[in-house]
Amino acid sequence: MVSEETPEDHGHGHHLPAVEDWPRGFGEASWWPFVTAVGGTGIYLAAALYIMSRGDNAAVDPLYGPAAMVSGVGIFLIGLYGWVYHAFVSHFWQREGSQQSATKLRFGMLAFLGSELATFGALFGYYFYIRSGDWESIFVGIP
Repeated sequence: MVSEETPEDHGHGHHLPAVEDWPRGFGEASWWPFVTAVGGTGIYLAAALYIMSRGDNAAVDPLYGPAAMVSGVGIFLIGLYGWVYHAFVSHFWQREGSQQSATKLRFGMLAFLGSELATFGALFGYYFYIRSGDWESIFVGIP
């Protein structure tokens, strides 16, 4: 069911969402989720290799686990980058900008920064509150 698609709309007023995915010529078929899944599988394989390399009766060389982890994370990040780039970024550079979209992007960035400040401010505030208190009086009678 894989067919070659072209970006022309043939007068129907709609466009195909993923005609720029890799490999070219496969229309909506994207290989990036599979590349990402292979990288994720490599991370689990690395954890298994690390466990198998521990102890006196190690089944594999202790270097295989970390090497598989580095390659699994690398493949995962490459797949994630390709997936996100072709889904969002490539169209961003080709579109026409407007003042309305710039305002929305600015508001979105401010909302994100505000939520980050609130989250990490609460975490650090809680941490320093816990560290500064006298907790022996609270745990009276608890073994």
